[in-house]
Amino acid sequence: MENILNAFVLLANFVIIPGAAYGSQLALGALGVTLIYAILRFSGKRIKWLILPLHESETDRHLIGLSG
Repeated sequence: MENILNAFVLLANFVIIPGAAYGSQLALGALGVTLIYAILRFSGKRIKWLILPLHESETDRHLIGLSG
């Protein structure tokens, strides 16, 4: 019985807990990248190599005051 408990503790210490920590780091990084992308996307700046430009139809141009 003690061997089974030791094996389970060993598995938790070397696999489960580090895997959860690393997965959490990856998830936080993905959230950070998404947040930066959203801020740049809707800030009005056009960075061509990072973000594709918005489709500018006549309706969009009218809404943002560019129709002339």
